[in-house]
Amino acid sequence: FDVQSDVIGRFTEADIAIQTTLASQVASAIQNARSYTEIQRNQQVLADALEIARLGNWEYDLEKDLFTFNDQFYSIFRTNVQEVGSYQISSAEYARRFVHPDDQALVGIEIGKVINSKERNFTTDLEHRIIFADGGVGYIAVHIRVERDENGKIIRWYGANQDVTERRRAEELNRRRAEQQAALNAISQKIQTAATIEESLQVAARELGHALGKKPTLVALEPSLLTKDKGTQE
Repeated sequence: FDVQSDVIGRFTEADIAIQTTLASQVASAIQNARSYTEIQRNQQVLADALEIARLGNWEYDLEKDLFTFNDQFYSIFRTNVQEVGSYQISSAEYARRFVHPDDQALVGIEIGKVINSKERNFTTDLEHRIIFADGGVGYIAVHIRVERDENGKIIRWYGANQDVTERRRAEELNRRRAEQQAALNAISQKIQTAATIEESLQVAARELGHALGKKPTLVALEPSLLTKDKGTQE
């Protein structure tokens, strides 16, 4: 795997762990494939590796406006060629079926980069939301590669999509937990600076109310209830 970014610190420890695991799985599948002598068995091993890595390859014909997909690609979207009707569909059909409406503009921007680029070998990557065939929402990482001839004409436009839904969900869960922990730490610090028990409870109620989106809350204590022994006030 060749994973690159122009942004310093773009990849998290979770990204590294995922890529390492995927590389190990694919490497293992390829190593096994070398032990086979029949082409058909080699193809099956490769298909299994792609399925494990949740990878699907594709090619795009700009002049005909046609994407060419395969079974692994359709499996990412939880569908198959029988349901779609063909391994070739137009860019508009692809967007309608699979790209989340709120991310179609993002995809359009990346396509614009490809078309406007003058590089002989151009690559770009993006992640966006997708619509699964069952109506669910997921995420894919898209790697795009374009090759041009000496006149700048696109001679090949291809790439691979990878299902990163679980990774994105884990990142979102970790983000929420971090926000919750930060909020709790802030509340704890404010409580510790309170001068009295009543003030501490009022701070706790107020801050928790803010965190939960509730109306302001007031806490009042009856001194007679704060006793160590019956009849003794503190």
